[in-house]
Amino acid sequence: MISTLQTDGFGESKESEAARIRKIEQFYVTVRREIMAAAPPEFVRETAMSQFHCDDGLGVALKNVPSVPFNRWLGLGVDRPATEQAVDQAISWMTEHASSIWGLEVTPAALPAALPDWIEARGLRAMPGGFATFWREAIQVEQSPETGFVIRRADVEDADVFGTTAVTCFGMPVSFRSWMSAFPGRPGWHTYLAFRDATPVGVAAMFIDAEMAWLGIDATVPAFRGQGIHGALLSTRIGDAAQSGVKLLTIETDSPSANVPPNAAYRNIERAGFILSHSRLHYGKVPGLENERSTA
Repeated sequence: MISTLQTDGFGESKESEAARIRKIEQFYVTVRREIMAAAPPEFVRETAMSQFHCDDGLGVALKNVPSVPFNRWLGLGVDRPATEQAVDQAISWMTEHASSIWGLEVTPAALPAALPDWIEARGLRAMPGGFATFWREAIQVEQSPETGFVIRRADVEDADVFGTTAVTCFGMPVSFRSWMSAFPGRPGWHTYLAFRDATPVGVAAMFIDAEMAWLGIDATVPAFRGQGIHGALLSTRIGDAAQSGVKLLTIETDSPSANVPPNAAYRNIERAGFILSHSRLHYGKVPGLENERSTA
């Protein structure tokens, strides 16, 4: 039985769980297109970046970066029920444009119910983990306890510092700095830096479109983790979103695998008042299963 939620922030008193998931996923496709569009031309060339948007979802790829978060198909079965032809199209596009490691994302609200079977019949299997997607209403929250750090907005003049700090926080290749530096000052984006004295120790971003906001690109320099910086960056953005007229906030992090406790970001997100909406399963290629349909 599908559960319902009260006060969804979109003018309705109740909204089905499936409808909420679809709304969040449709917004995330918009966010991901914005993230890809921010990449400077030289980074696009260096990483062989590409994207493809259609009624059956969004494919994003960095062919030279073998990592599922940068090579995946989003939104299959969200805007409209998927077909076997749509599954074939997604797999074909990813095979041509993505790195050797890529995935198809499927949410609990994806239609039709046979979608996972169609994907598995083509030699893909659900991988451990995935993304846990959270939501909450954008209402003012109590500020995090004093941390000894200062959080301020990152503007265009802070772009290099933001990009350098983001690369350090995430352990990205240095070449990613130009991409991360493109977000401060970009329309719709709100970016933040956390400082210890004059040292940048954390980054965060928020993308706002009408009454929805996505929180992401948030991380702390490894040497300063466990000191409340992530929680402070969360509460700052929640407050700013509320003041900007946002109604619904969404954020995601890695889903915990079986018998593995949630990571620190997951726990911080829950402490900030976010509710788990759903998890996106990643379906990836398993060697030896590619021809399963023809041999079954």
